[in-house]
Amino acid sequence: MSDREGVIHVESADRPSSTASRLVLAVFALLLFVLVVWFRFLPFQLRVWNHLSWVDVAVMVALVGPFLASRWLLGSRTRATRLAWWACALMALDVLAFAVLILAPTHGHPSLESMVSFYLGIGKVVLVPAALLWLVAAALRGERATTIVLGTVCLIGETLYTLGNPDAPLGWFAWLVPAHA
Repeated sequence: MSDREGVIHVESADRPSSTASRLVLAVFALLLFVLVVWFRFLPFQLRVWNHLSWVDVAVMVALVGPFLASRWLLGSRTRATRLAWWACALMALDVLAFAVLILAPTHGHPSLESMVSFYLGIGKVVLVPAALLWLVAAALRGERATTIVLGTVCLIGETLYTLGNPDAPLGWFAWLVPAHA
């Protein structure tokens, strides 16, 4: 289809066009998040508390980085996506705190990085569900599937690498941990 100026508008093949495909994408994002966090939260928490290393920083960057970069590479189509991106960008400060703590020659100032991670962990109790709801809303409004999946993976990474008290998991994350674990 073209407009009066002869410009051709092409819809991305990645953008869900029907209501059913948008709903499937939204449900997929929710299920992916819940299932991965359900099965991997405790093992990641044990690693964070006992064996945190540069490998974890690399994994955090791999999980969080693509969604943050997608803002410039793909461009969001909805306000909900932009809100989810800003929430993820705020939570990504946690990745920076982990990186300074582990990779800096002086290992940073442990209490400062720990405080940043701890308070962001408390903030994630609100930020992660809000960002997930924004991503679901964006999926229902027709945001690109790639953006929704990258955002969901980012939220999974932010959730798995949450620094909190291992004896009392943070807020709503507690119900996502299997009882037998």
